[in-house]
Amino acid sequence: MTLEERLSSRHNLLNAVRIVFAAMVILGHAWPLTGVSGHGPEFLSDVAVNGFFLVSGYLIAESRTRTQFVPYLWRRPLRIYPGFLVSLLVMAAIFAPLGARLGGQAFDLRSAAGFVVSNSTLRITQWEIDGSLAGAPVDGAWNGSL
Repeated sequence: MTLEERLSSRHNLLNAVRIVFAAMVILGHAWPLTGVSGHGPEFLSDVAVNGFFLVSGYLIAESRTRTQFVPYLWRRPLRIYPGFLVSLLVMAAIFAPLGARLGGQAFDLRSAAGFVVSNSTLRITQWEIDGSLAGAPVDGAWNGSL
């Protein structure tokens, strides 16, 4: 695919739609973590997840038709996994210490490191970072989307 084709309005529009769906998913998944009773924008999450996967599935299938099978399989995790690791690191190194400080708690560096290491396998086994979300509506759940 040429650069001109990549920058065509169709691809940019699909990526823009995908970003809107992703933002709706984040909002819908974050809503229950606020502790507000009743249903808020979390119902949007169901619609947004389906829309996001529909558009993403189309783009991924289109990518597969342009690439041989083994390189395609190799590139998929290389495209997704680094962002997942960055999200774990940002939670553990920025938001958890900030949450601990704002909550008047002692930040537990060992728990933060464990959060990154234990969840880096893509199987979420540690939701909390000790001392960082005391008093939050859903105590300890740093990332509802995980």
